[in-house]
Amino acid sequence: MLRVGIFGGGFNPPHKAHLFVVTDALSSGRFDEIWVLPCWEHAFNKGASLVPFNERTEMCRLAFSQWPNVIVRAYEKMYRTRYTIHLITNLQKDYPDNKFTFIVGSDNMASKYKWKHWDVLETLVDFFITPRQGTIDSLWVMPDISSTRIRELIAAHKTNVPYVQKMLPEAVYNHITEKRLYQ
Repeated sequence: MLRVGIFGGGFNPPHKAHLFVVTDALSSGRFDEIWVLPCWEHAFNKGASLVPFNERTEMCRLAFSQWPNVIVRAYEKMYRTRYTIHLITNLQKDYPDNKFTFIVGSDNMASKYKWKHWDVLETLVDFFITPRQGTIDSLWVMPDISSTRIRELIAAHKTNVPYVQKMLPEAVYNHITEKRLYQ
């Protein structure tokens, strides 16, 4: 049985805090692989301007390329899922021999009551909770970096922003700059 951590999200763009989440999950020893799954459509930000799915997937490949057991998959493109419950049920149907654990930030767990069919979801899958600032008492917390804030800073300056560069993996920053994303 393959123990797979599912790390889903908008990844609009993927940033260094996402790398910390994966580092934390890998160091736990609970996973053989981590699958990074960019969402097709974000359930909570219906009006959010996600860059195209293929761009976000490519940025994830660039961000997570240093780990051979972290696999970026365009899985949600196949089903065009919107809700985590549908993602998990599809994964379990397609990969019945895998043991899935959903990797989530403690800030998202605080608002779990907003998730579609949360009561069913928590019976289907285990959770690996990463501490986020202000939501959980922990020896460490994920850096306070936000994709939303990165997009806002890039859009406001319309040029290269040095402190944005520090929040992003170098290859992702270069991709954003080259493709002129978020401007």
